[in-house]
Order: sequence, then structure tokens, then C-alpha cells
Amino acid sequence: MIQPRTATQKVDSFSIEVPMADPPEGTYIAGQHGRIEVQLSRVDELPGFRRLHAGLRAANVVLKGDKPVESAADVIRWVMQQLTSGAA
Repeated sequence: MIQPRTATQKVDSFSIEVPMADPPEGTYIAGQHGRIEVQLSRVDELPGFRRLHAGLRAANVVLKGDKPVESAADVIRWVMQQLTSGAA
């Protein structure tokens, strides 16, 4: 169940540099259809994802189309939207 946003939650931010490239024609990467299945299995991956998820919710971030970021899938969608708009 999605918990309500808390108005008193502290939100930090930082920047990262993300390498981007156009995928070569005919490769697996170029042929991807938009379905991503990920299980965070390393002990050091989940805390960062949880902090990102909580931060996006605490900052009342919305996806394109004004849908609030609520689920883990929304977090991935938001990251992809940022990468797409930043790569233009």
C-alpha cells in the first residue's frame, strides 16, 4: 500500500554524470521494447533506490502528464523521462 507523503520530510539532492550513446543498429539494445524487469539483489543497491523513491515523493515530483511519482515503476519512469529530456 502506498503511504501518504509527509510534509516534514527532509529532501537532499545531488548530481551525477550519466554517459549516453545512440545504440548501434541491429543490436539487442536498439531492439528493446520498453519492458524492464529488475530485482535489486546487491545489498548496496536498495538503500539508494529507497532514498530516491522517498525523495521524489517528499518533493511531490510528478511524471509527464501530472501523475505523482508513487510506485517503484514510477521512479524508473521519472529517471527515464529526465534522461530523455536531458539528452535532447
